[in-house]
Parts: sequence; structure tokens; C-alpha cells
Amino acid sequence: MDFVESHNLAEQEESKAFEHLINYCVISREHPENFDFEAVSVGGPGDLALDGIAILVNDHLVNTREEVDFFKRTLRRLDVRFLFIQSKTADKFDMGDIGNFLFGVRAFFSSTLASPNPQIVRRKW
Repeated sequence: MDFVESHNLAEQEESKAFEHLINYCVISREHPENFDFEAVSVGGPGDLALDGIAILVNDHLVNTREEVDFFKRTLRRLDVRFLFIQSKTADKFDMGDIGNFLFGVRAFFSSTLASPNPQIVRRKW
């Protein structure tokens, strides 16, 4: 509840606030600076079983190709890490969910996304 209150998420559905919490916990371990929850959140219908995607280039969280191009031009090197997140409140693992998540990660790197609404995930790139 403290997380919800301190980040003004009280108006969000509980499941969406939970996704934000998990995204925050995972991403802040790799990128300790503040970041916009909406910028990394991709959960929703047609989300390829992905709730959060963070792309770190040279230790900076990026959200657009233009930001990547900036690092490419100015530093001429790219150290890139991708963080893919799926949040579940269930008390057990479901192999189907794990398979869907892995399919989503693979589809993210595919030139054609096999999803009812690939724009939810493609907006990250």
C-alpha cells in the first residue's frame, strides 16, 4: 500500500498497480534513477504476456530509436540490455504462462509480431 500511495497509484486497478510495483522493483535494480511507469508498462490485451519492457543503452533507460541513435553518434558504442517483465499474483508457476512469456520475448525481436495488438509492445520500439 505504501508504494501505491507514494506513487499516486490509488486510482489504478489493483492488478495495474501491482504491475507497476513489479516493474519498479526489477528495473530499479538495474537502473536506480527515477523513471516513468507508463514508459516501461506494456501490459494489457495483446501484450504478448509481457507487462514491462525496459531497454538500457549505456546504462540509460531509452524509449525511442532517436535516443539510441544519440548514443550511437556520440559514443560510437552501444552496451544494450533488455529487461522483460511478467507479473503474476498466483501462488504457483504455470508452465503455459512461462511459455507465453518466452514466446513474447522472442516475438519482440521478430520482424513481424504475432499478436492481436502488436502496437502495445511495438510502442517500446
